[in-house]
Amino acid sequence: MDLGSKAEADLYNQEFQVRNAELLVVRSGNRLKNDKALLAQTLMIDPIVSFDLEEINWGVATQLDAITLENLNTVAIENRADLKQVANQERAAQLGYFARRGTYFPNLTAFAGLNSQYNYIHGMSNRSFEQQFRSDNRRINYGLSLSIPIYGALPAGHR
Repeated sequence: MDLGSKAEADLYNQEFQVRNAELLVVRSGNRLKNDKALLAQTLMIDPIVSFDLEEINWGVATQLDAITLENLNTVAIENRADLKQVANQERAAQLGYFARRGTYFPNLTAFAGLNSQYNYIHGMSNRSFEQQFRSDNRRINYGLSLSIPIYGALPAGHR
């Protein structure tokens, strides 16, 4: 044996440690991907969009002095998507109520229309375009329509 040589078992131990370290690198990479996906889901970011994480360089002690409980509550309430959704649903229900309530009131509609036609018959003596379009085949209609809902707006069970 040469001086300074190591036993074969030590070589196997070192190879094992290298392989184990490589496995830890792969596991850490997978865990990072899973944690980023969970973070994107928590922040309601599209998981397909890639983003990078950065180290935080600000001192927590200096930031905590400027933060109050009221500010935290205000920011939290403003940024909650579920509360925004409920507020939008409430507004939609309110507008639906106003629209439905409008069916109980009379409805007055004014209308007007101007129509004209031109026809040409082959082999016949036809009037000119000017005569047909401006005077002969012109139709004018106008009017008012009043609708008073007496029974129409009530549900079937209340008639």
